[in-house]
Amino acid sequence: MELKLAGSRGGPGVDLKNPRQCAAFLFGFMIFYMAIFRMLSLLLTFSINLISIVALSGEHGLDFSRVLLAFQPALFDGLELFEQLRLLVCVIFSTSLTLYLAGTVSKVKPRYVFPSKRTPLPAAAAAVFLCTGFAFIGSWLGSLLETLANLAGIKFYSEFIVPPVESAPAMVLFFLSLVLVPALFEEFLIRGLALSVTRRFGALFSVALTSVMFALMHGTLTSMVQALFFSLAAGFVVMRFENVWITVCAHALVNLSSFVTNTVMQTQPSAVYADFLRILTGVVFLLFIAALVYSLLRHRQFFTGGYNLTDWGAVRAFLTSPVAIAFFVLCVFLIVVNTFTAL
Repeated sequence: MELKLAGSRGGPGVDLKNPRQCAAFLFGFMIFYMAIFRMLSLLLTFSINLISIVALSGEHGLDFSRVLLAFQPALFDGLELFEQLRLLVCVIFSTSLTLYLAGTVSKVKPRYVFPSKRTPLPAAAAAVFLCTGFAFIGSWLGSLLETLANLAGIKFYSEFIVPPVESAPAMVLFFLSLVLVPALFEEFLIRGLALSVTRRFGALFSVALTSVMFALMHGTLTSMVQALFFSLAAGFVVMRFENVWITVCAHALVNLSSFVTNTVMQTQPSAVYADFLRILTGVVFLLFIAALVYSLLRHRQFFTGGYNLTDWGAVRAFLTSPVAIAFFVLCVFLIVVNTFTAL
């Protein structure tokens, strides 16, 4: 079912039916989101470091050289609570502001950004496990590619998130910042806003574009491949069922598996972790196969078309927009900077 926006013109000077203006609108707000997130993150990091420096200065006083230390990221250990709180504030504030301003400018009705069509529970559960299975396949493939690259002498930026298991409040914030909050706000931003304003140019293009955007928002090779596979499945799920809450649940389930895996890795012996990982992979694989068989038998239309065709002329105009090019160049630049900074 093709999305119908609230009128041909979204707002003053914004025509969402025009591919170039739609690209400028979408990628402009994505760049805005990334900029707000980065600036707020730096501001909060600086504030936390400066407060710590002032508190530790004591009778020695505070000179200019000590103040300059506040600009360094992750200056002090033992600040897990503040780090998780910082991440929560950045995600919630930057995404909420972006969605609010984009909705105000475009006048897209909230029910299109947050589609919530009623879905039968078996179909919703099958869709959740399909998305989760695709995410695990992407994670396995990403790990394989990263291993092959390392064997070839190519090193990629790798990030391992260590749960603060020693602190209960920090652990709760870690759970919120890794599992629940990203699942909500990233789905609203990508499967809500981005998918809703691009699907008029074709289902295939819309899902592919939002999947690439979603992958580029993740910093490591493994997480980018995992995000790409998950997003391809999630995009078609939202298109077919008109319910973004299905992908929110799937996203949260994938994040929960990472949260539990990292916690077990840190707190249990390597043999226990290896056994746990095999069991988790086996369970997800079985659920994925069951969901796939159920969907083929009961919801074959999910795989057999019914999606609007892609307007390739509009796609070319969309992707050659200067704002679209700027967005992709910025994402690649940030990935390269993160990779070389970490090496």
